[in-house]
Amino acid sequence: MKKTLSSFPAKVLLIIPRATSSSFFYAVPNLGIGYVGASLLRCGHIVKVVDLNLFKQPLEFLKSQIEQMQPDV
Repeated sequence: MKKTLSSFPAKVLLIIPRATSSSFFYAVPNLGIGYVGASLLRCGHIVKVVDLNLFKQPLEFLKSQIEQMQPDV
């Protein structure tokens, strides 16, 4: 059976990539990801947001989160 986002509840991992230039990105929350996550939560899905700017070794942390959550999307 093919899983789709309409399958309930879908496990969704939303990722905020590392900023590449100024420190401005650290001070401003990513509202777009927040809106998407809130909409998915309202629809009954399981949502986790990972901000890679918060970690010294972001790829290792991301890998651990993917292994732990095993997201559908």
